[in-house]
Amino acid sequence: WGKLQANLPVYAAWDDHDFMNNDQPKNGSDIHKEGRIGIRRVFKTSWNNPQYGFGDDGGGIFLRTRIGPADVIMTDQRYFRGIEGPLLGDAQMKWLEEQLLDCQGPFIIISSGCMWADSKGNGKDSWGLYDKEGREKIFQLIEKHKIPGVLLVSGDWHGARVYKIDRPSGYSFYEFEPASLGGRPGASRVEKIQDCIFAIAGQYAFGEFTF
Repeated sequence: WGKLQANLPVYAAWDDHDFMNNDQPKNGSDIHKEGRIGIRRVFKTSWNNPQYGFGDDGGGIFLRTRIGPADVIMTDQRYFRGIEGPLLGDAQMKWLEEQLLDCQGPFIIISSGCMWADSKGNGKDSWGLYDKEGREKIFQLIEKHKIPGVLLVSGDWHGARVYKIDRPSGYSFYEFEPASLGGRPGASRVEKIQDCIFAIAGQYAFGEFTF
């Protein structure tokens, strides 16, 4: 694993099973500050990211980088949840807004450990349950400034799926869930999942963007 990461660029963010346990933490009181710091320290020894949030003092593991023509913004929905604002925390939300306005390339990939769409259990453990206002703020910022080429990436739900999120403005977002290398079972029938245009589950899968 160390040899792989020493020879290939790898960018990683976490979600519930990486941070604590299934659908954890639900709020800021679920884990104390020292626990968050310790979990983050372990993550840094496993993943060779170019940066980790606000550093050791401020915490988090979010980052921004560039891959070819695409700006890549990876967000952190676990570290600040319920402590410094709803899902991202106030400071990370401000950081995300600044990054989106600063991007100049034709494509922007924004990753979220949990899902953007509400298809999983009406938003279970995702933006739809914990922070609809924050998600709306991000979407409206993109729409207001006509930021082009935005692709949403997510994880959490077992399987590989693509969602279309239609907006009242006429702007449509596409969310890609390029899981799962573990081949874990999960709901896969497209006709039973709201706004889902592609889905597989119960087999090994990965996703790839070609620009």
